[in-house]
Amino acid sequence: MSGKDDFDSDAFKKNNPKVSLGWAATVMGNEEEKAMQQWKTKSDELKEMWQERKDKSPVMSQFRHYLIESNNPYSFVVFLLNDSHDLHVHKTSTYSYAICKEFDNWLSSHQCNVRNKGQCLTPEVKLEALNIAVR
Repeated sequence: MSGKDDFDSDAFKKNNPKVSLGWAATVMGNEEEKAMQQWKTKSDELKEMWQERKDKSPVMSQFRHYLIESNNPYSFVVFLLNDSHDLHVHKTSTYSYAICKEFDNWLSSHQCNVRNKGQCLTPEVKLEALNIAVR
């Protein structure tokens, strides 16, 4: 999720001489924190919908909506899986399984808006996905 590794402080100082690097780092940190809070809110909403509904299609519809509006759907899915209560329950009826299956379907659908997977699938995202898989 973090773009801090791509931050070029020299170019920033040159292009923004009146803005301190400390302030920019704080703002970027706050933006990342806000994004994480938004993901947590969305995750909680999806989990609550999952628990309340027998028909899961509205949950998956909402999930697809969140994927479309996400800057990085891969990071979002990794976040959802990390926040899942049933990740290592080996059943096809679990929330985490449904998230993975729906994400797979979404990636091959016309709704998928990911143009550059290389930008989304950063080493950090791949490592976090691996950590989830081997837990």
